[in-house]
Amino acid sequence: MKWEYTDGGRSNYFSGIAGDCVVRAFAIGLGKNYLAMYEKVNFICNENIKIKGKDSSSSSGGVYPVDIRRIGKYFGLKYNRKKGLTKHLKNGKYIVLQGGHLTCVKNGKLLDTHDCSEEEYYGYFKL
Repeated sequence: MKWEYTDGGRSNYFSGIAGDCVVRAFAIGLGKNYLAMYEKVNFICNENIKIKGKDSSSSSGGVYPVDIRRIGKYFGLKYNRKKGLTKHLKNGKYIVLQGGHLTCVKNGKLLDTHDCSEEEYYGYFKL
């Protein structure tokens, strides 16, 4: 699997290091503007707090898996609970849930700020 560095457009709006993998993966996978996705992720996470009284997830502070699935559902994506190595996702487009990380794979190319292709995944959204 090839790896291509991309921050999903974050550098157009913010500087420094961030734990923004959820925003980045969805922005890249769905072809959305980074800042618009950042705001949408925060909106969805805040709705979960209002509805269920859950602890806070956020674009910059980390997003809980339940909120990741809600974000996918908002965009009409179905979550597939499967396990495997990320490098084996060759054909198609995926937003991939790894242990504590979300990344994007498009047609055998990993699009992220670092190469996590050897990591195990626990589920994905097929785009």
